Amino acid sequence: MEEHAEPQPEHAPKRPAARAADGAPVHQLLGWQRLAGNRAVLAMLGRNEPAVPVQRLMVRMPNPFGQGMHNMVGDAEVDEIEESLTTKGAAGAGGKHPWDASWVFPPAPTTEASVFYGHGNRAKLGGLTPVDFVADVSEDRRQLKKDTAFKFVACGGGRSQAADGAAYGAEVAEYLRASQTSVPGEDWSGALKATEGLVYYTNTYKTVLPEIPAAIDKLLTKRTAAAESSVRRAVTALVKDRLTAVSPAQRATDFTEFRDVVATFYASESALAGRAASVRAIVVPAAGLSATWLGKNLNGAMDTMFGGNVGWLDLQQAFLQTFSPGNCLGEVWQLFDGVENDMKAEAKKIWAEFRDELQRQAAVPPRDAGPAARVGTLDPQTPAGPDEQFAKWQNFGDVLWAQWKANRVPGGANAT
Repeated sequence: MEEHAEPQPEHAPKRPAARAADGAPVHQLLGWQRLAGNRAVLAMLGRNEPAVPVQRLMVRMPNPFGQGMHNMVGDAEVDEIEESLTTKGAAGAGGKHPWDASWVFPPAPTTEASVFYGHGNRAKLGGLTPVDFVADVSEDRRQLKKDTAFKFVACGGGRSQAADGAAYGAEVAEYLRASQTSVPGEDWSGALKATEGLVYYTNTYKTVLPEIPAAIDKLLTKRTAAAESSVRRAVTALVKDRLTAVSPAQRATDFTEFRDVVATFYASESALAGRAASVRAIVVPAAGLSATWLGKNLNGAMDTMFGGNVGWLDLQQAFLQTFSPGNCLGEVWQLFDGVENDMKAEAKKIWAEFRDELQRQAAVPPRDAGPAARVGTLDPQTPAGPDEQFAKWQNFGDVLWAQWKANRVPGGANAT
């Protein structure tokens, strides 16, 4: 994937740190404090004020990581993150949206952080660099506010990536400070909560880990590879059946066209273009495809076309290309009417197995375990050890998370 040229954070305009030199919070968010006081006065007079809606939204980031079953398992994980966040009320008044939708930040004063969730690492969130992320959220159409708070429910790379530049949350905060909004005096100076660790935010537990046991990675690799192989065998068997039903000469003609359709499709996709030449290099005997050739060479040819890290959704698109009338493989794509749903169901099973085994091997307490189940947030004034740095949330904004939360309307906060 082509990288964008990125401005360096050290050249961006600086804003105040999370606390002033005297230790007092930089931002008091007095509008909320006055509102809280008004509510108290109304209560003394025996009058009620309508409840303030939770001013936040949740945004699902893209998932460009991996291909085929691996990508689907990632989607299944994000589905569960979404379920858990929704149960906690993270959608708020702003609702729930995919990243590329026409969502806007809630009006000020906000009462909760807007949550961006999905897959990430130290360099990207949902495939977006910090520069790309900030360029989008600071556009006029998004209506970024001065007091907008962000929470990233996504991995930050873990301890293994500690040396690979600044944390994603830190970079985003730096670029947000340098961005300009369309409203004078409303340049961002809010809170931002993220982590450098590996986030697992499930319906049954939530945790941030410095790393995961090696056996868990092996489990995921083994299970996804087995699922991919199962689908590939089914497709290969169908192709073989269709070819076996026609003459050796037609087999060669039809399979050659099939091969070329797949190669042409790969050549049109930048991420897959490198495979086009390998596919076109598959030798199809001009004299025809014998039963012996089908038995000895078809599996290898199919692996060249669709094996490795090429996702099965890409394969489906290749099958949907136009074949000559009468090609015996022209309707192979119909196999995929149910394949995608079957793969998604299997991916959910693999994710559940991974999730449960991770909880067991990493000894993660369930959500209902009280204080032991909380992740916690690092105090930026207190030095943290390596494990703590990658096992907790961190403050990256201008306002400490705890202070930002304390300045909200009493009762308006809804923990995530």
